[in-house]
Amino acid sequence: MKDILYNGPSLVIKTDGIRIRKRKLKLSYPEITSITIKKARVTRGWLGLILFGVILDIVLVYLLCHFLANFYNLPDIRGGLFHYSRRGSGMLIGILLVLPVVISFRISRYFTKPVMLIIKWDRGEFRMKFSELGISVGELKQYLEGKVLFVTHDM
Repeated sequence: MKDILYNGPSLVIKTDGIRIRKRKLKLSYPEITSITIKKARVTRGWLGLILFGVILDIVLVYLLCHFLANFYNLPDIRGGLFHYSRRGSGMLIGILLVLPVVISFRISRYFTKPVMLIIKWDRGEFRMKFSELGISVGELKQYLEGKVLFVTHDM
């Protein structure tokens, strides 16, 4: 039997327990209540970002309509004098055009992480991408079978 199944920058899986390097924490197998491998879910923070992006799009459409209405109704255009402030709603529209794109890029990056490894114990939980481990689900389940109370694979 292997002494170390996985040794990486954030997690070490050994025969006597799991060491989480990011939190500087060592858990023995009896302390761990469950280890779950499942698809990533949408958290409240990501839903907030989605709502923020929708609100920014609504504000963007309003400002675009306001900008176009003021641009075509300027009385000084006919007289040959044309001056429009660069720091007005044009710059704000430019910023608001970029923010929803950045938010949607971050959200799409989140959903490209389909499988997460979730380790739960009585004082907290630890999540990481399963693809970073470089081992198969069957190999991990076989290694942890009998050591941890619950090892589930929800897909």
